[in-house]
Amino acid sequence: DVTEFLHELTEQYGRPRTIFTSPYNRAYTTAIELNKHVNSTIVCERELSEYIKSSKRPDGFGSSDLSVSTIERSPIEPENSIEKDERVDRYLNRVIPGVTWHITHGTIIKTIKKRSNTKIKVKHLTAVVLVNGTYRASYQYLK
Repeated sequence: DVTEFLHELTEQYGRPRTIFTSPYNRAYTTAIELNKHVNSTIVCERELSEYIKSSKRPDGFGSSDLSVSTIERSPIEPENSIEKDERVDRYLNRVIPGVTWHITHGTIIKTIKKRSNTKIKVKHLTAVVLVNGTYRASYQYLK
């Protein structure tokens, strides 16, 4: 139940002042649904875009690859793994005060975990909690 899930998060870390989300539709709609319960500010963040290997899409996205709403939110174009790591580093180097939630994709969360030198397990997760810019936890919510 989403109410229990959010109660657990807010009890442990406090209510988020901001929910940052990937521009991809499934992450964005998850952020909207979660925000109905915590009434925070939602910010669409390109740096949280899903990792699409440039070797699989050497010419970028085709017109049928993404939903119109995702395209309108300007996701990151296909990239190599070094570019992805640099993107996550840039994102992590921005100190964001207070409790913030970050709705993104498994590969990006795994990269955040790796770059943050944390030992928290990551498996099919959709949300990261940062407290004053420090990685604290990863969570999964499935309906």
